[in-house]
Amino acid sequence: MYITKSNPWRDASLQHNDWEPSLLIGLKFLGSVVVLGALTASNFRTAASAYWLTAGLASFSLWLLGYLVWA
Repeated sequence: MYITKSNPWRDASLQHNDWEPSLLIGLKFLGSVVVLGALTASNFRTAASAYWLTAGLASFSLWLLGYLVWA
């Protein structure tokens, strides 16, 4: 059984770069660096803001995982 997943960001980045995954990998890496930087910066500001930002990010990640697994 072959399952296809719909991810317009992935498809657009792959088509833009002639189906070479280096752009997609770079964008994913950049996104991780930006999120980790925001968490670090918020922790220096106040611990409470870091907690809520981390909780929101974790909630979104869990929702995305559920969507990708069961959609």
